[in-house]
Amino acid sequence: MSARWYSVVAAVMLFTGSHPPKSPWVETIKRIQHSIVPVVCAHNDEKGAVVVDEIEGTGFFVDRSGRFVTASHVLDGLDAFVAKGHKCGSGIYVPDKGWGQFTKTIAFQSFAFVQCRRIVSTDIAVCQCIENPFNSKQLKPESIQEVSFDSTELADGTPVAFSGFPLGYTSPITAIGNIAEPIREFRKSWATACRLASVHRLFHDLRRSAARNMLNAGVPQAIAMQVTGHKTDSMFRRYAIVAPNDVRTALRTTQEYTASEMAKAATTEASASVN
Repeated sequence: MSARWYSVVAAVMLFTGSHPPKSPWVETIKRIQHSIVPVVCAHNDEKGAVVVDEIEGTGFFVDRSGRFVTASHVLDGLDAFVAKGHKCGSGIYVPDKGWGQFTKTIAFQSFAFVQCRRIVSTDIAVCQCIENPFNSKQLKPESIQEVSFDSTELADGTPVAFSGFPLGYTSPITAIGNIAEPIREFRKSWATACRLASVHRLFHDLRRSAARNMLNAGVPQAIAMQVTGHKTDSMFRRYAIVAPNDVRTALRTTQEYTASEMAKAATTEASASVN
């Protein structure tokens, strides 16, 4: 796995392979799933069994001392879950019979962790299990392994896969794709998107919408001009188009103000007459 993608894989595991054919990918996915684990909040029931209350994200072993890497925001999610009153502790689990069982109840070995070093700027956290899973007598040696890293730059078009525990799945979900190259021409894609949405819009319309929305939101014109890239007030005003709804709103506001002032005047006049 490339070090270039280190900050990306904290939430899901990214790895490379080759396709087609399909069979190498199958073996690659099976192999890498021995390195990934769900990061959870769990508690022991009255019988001592471990019950998972929340699957917050994905971690993966980085060495055989039991350390694993996850996203810093995953730990934030665990903290927030506990702050809501849930009586559970942070941990990971490894299934007894391997991944692939998408059921609510599976046999697994759990490992608590309490020590994590968070690097918020890169959304990375490194955690240490209290008991080293690699030394556990309850797990087969081949059931878990650490990942290996390299510094290879991944070229555009390189086949990759992402594996992790989204939406609380008890087993990892894997998606296969390619590293995308930068978009250089999007007019055809824009036209297709407009056709599917049953609208006719120029991409340039977004600039006008941005100008109007910023002014309506109270953004100072000088700052709005820096965002849109306009150099002169006159050119910016061409983009800050007054819509019919703006006119109607202005008229309605004026009418409400006039009615309010007339009511005040009538109240004052009536009071003066009584006196």
